[in-house]
Amino acid sequence: MEVTAVSDGHATFPLSIVPDADPQEAERLAQAAFLPPGDLPMAINTYVIRQGTRTVLVDTGAGGGLGPQAGKQRDNLRAAGIDPASVDVLFLTHLHPDHILGMTTQDGTAAFPNAELVLHQRELAYWSDDANMAQGTEFERFLFQSARQAVAAYAGRTTLLERDEQAVSPGVIAQELPGHTPGHTGLLVASGDGQLLIWGDIIHLPHLQFVHPEWGVGFDVDPAQTMATRRRMLDRVATDRMMVAGMHLGFPGFGYVGRARDGAYAFVPSPWRHAF
Repeated sequence: MEVTAVSDGHATFPLSIVPDADPQEAERLAQAAFLPPGDLPMAINTYVIRQGTRTVLVDTGAGGGLGPQAGKQRDNLRAAGIDPASVDVLFLTHLHPDHILGMTTQDGTAAFPNAELVLHQRELAYWSDDANMAQGTEFERFLFQSARQAVAAYAGRTTLLERDEQAVSPGVIAQELPGHTPGHTGLLVASGDGQLLIWGDIIHLPHLQFVHPEWGVGFDVDPAQTMATRRRMLDRVATDRMMVAGMHLGFPGFGYVGRARDGAYAFVPSPWRHAF
């Protein structure tokens, strides 16, 4: 199997999206990471898993929804020699806009015309619930509407995952990672002794959250569960020395997680392309 990172670009967000962050500590960490003051850049990555003639695409980026620096996936897929029509499986880690707006064209049709859509049933159930949408803010209602429209383009060719560790493709196993959204799901890619965990949105801002894994983001549906899942996964991959890939770990987003002092972790980037 071959796993390739495909960039969708990046977006910028204010520190206020990290509600528990201490501003002085956040500024110190930004300076240490050679980041400019002010709004924080957030990479948006997607991944392609190739297994012979079979192609699995993981997430689709932000389309035109997060400004001119994002929405680059389609061009970068073609630059990597990947025809959208060749994608057999479109796997979604979850239904937030920066992961789904690239799955439809401007006229609302499927951007990946031959792909089977795969996502967790809890994810679809949450965003399909009218009561959940009615309780939200205007922005949150936009999130619900975006999710529903994106999934509707793949009606009739959608598979819902029902349990943890369910196979998406041979050697590609779903991993339930709830909290950020109810059905947030990663993928364990394994062949022989090689393992790679594509962990979705466990981390959004690496320079902050590896040092302070207790700092969540305002997009977390269940902050307490998100933090518990993040700590569990950081401990797992650090203990097992497992390679990870994340949607917001910078580009290309491959690397390893090591332990630092006082409960902190450190991310060690790794080369961009890996075969298993």
